[in-house]
Amino acid sequence: MAALVGLAGLAVAAAGAPAAQTQIFLASSALHGSRQVANPISSNYTCAGANVSLPLRWGSLPRGTREVGVFVMHHERRGRLAADWAVLGIRPSTRVIAQGRVPAGAVVGRNSAGQLRYSVCPYRGRQTEYGVFVFALRRPLHARPAFDPVPVFERLEAGAAGFGLIGFTSRR
Repeated sequence: MAALVGLAGLAVAAAGAPAAQTQIFLASSALHGSRQVANPISSNYTCAGANVSLPLRWGSLPRGTREVGVFVMHHERRGRLAADWAVLGIRPSTRVIAQGRVPAGAVVGRNSAGQLRYSVCPYRGRQTEYGVFVFALRRPLHARPAFDPVPVFERLEAGAAGFGLIGFTSRR
């Protein structure tokens, strides 16, 4: 799957995944608009509002899934990938994450602002595009709190058993 390259690239990345990866249905009641891309998201889910994580739900995972990971990512101004939220260690039986919650037993990585939390804070005066990803993992990663999400995300793009993808935009 190609790296996150903007909203137009989100659907292309999902459609262009290697055949070995199963596509997982992913949705959020917070995203209004098309099923794949919401434009824009409510400020409740950004630093202009409550900055709480999106409610998420996903469908069946590929057989043999041992762990689930969820990432919210965007590109920084210089094109580098940035993490807004990263959660690993989610049990395969989990299909829903409630708004503002982290599943019991899951591990949160350090976002690109250095925080151990969800934080979507778009650049001032500019619309920012975000991708929300769910990955099905064949082997547990045994991540520790404050893990660095960007290299993990890049590794999972090519090596996960399955993935789901939705996107949104935000402006501040």
